[in-house]
Amino acid sequence: MSEEEKAKIRPKQHKIQLVSVSLESFSGKRFLANDLGETAGFQTASSADAGLYDDKESAWFSIDVDTTAAPEGEDADENRIFEISLVVRGEFRAAAESSEEEIMSFVTSQGQFLLWPYAREAIASFSQRLGLPALVMPTIDVVKTLEAIQEQVGTEDEAVEVSEESEVNK
Repeated sequence: MSEEEKAKIRPKQHKIQLVSVSLESFSGKRFLANDLGETAGFQTASSADAGLYDDKESAWFSIDVDTTAAPEGEDADENRIFEISLVVRGEFRAAAESSEEEIMSFVTSQGQFLLWPYAREAIASFSQRLGLPALVMPTIDVVKTLEAIQEQVGTEDEAVEVSEESEVNK
């Protein structure tokens, strides 16, 4: 492959970049009366929010994730094994020639996908600190999540919600 051909397939930087990620809040609790056993069902709910800063060249996006596990087939409210909640926030900066609409379009369409791996890592790490096996959260269905985001873009005070249900093996 020639250098010219290689240059064509190299990833190009987007003019809006994720410049920092922070864990804004984190809480977790293990309910000692319950154990994961062989398998446990867990439920995850996620909501998202975004905003533009006063400088009009940077924006933020945050995801709020709540995860609860219960023995398979049992009521999660009464027989919880653990619960973990967190908020991950990303800061985005744009090139000067970016419009407010371009910035917010990018942040709202890409923020969830860019920040989800940070939330997954935090939950996996923290579940181990609770004395449980590492809980590896499911990956996001990009197409369905993007459709949900696009349906809600332009509506006021409404967070994007994504729910997943899965199993974790001990």
